[in-house]
Amino acid sequence: GWYDQKSNEWVMVLQGEAIIAFESEEVHLNAGDYCNIPAHTKHKVTWTLPECETVWLAVHY
Repeated sequence: GWYDQKSNEWVMVLQGEAIIAFESEEVHLNAGDYCNIPAHTKHKVTWTLPECETVWLAVHY
């Protein structure tokens, strides 16, 4: 399902790769990439690199 959080979220991929889907687009994140997700923006992780663990740093504010 979709995440719909009441606070903003800033995420960074520390290791691996991932795709975050939003209602109107997808964002591919590599290690070192970051994304700011405003409150109540529906999103979900749809893919992570299968060859290694994907490690995230997430800050909710």
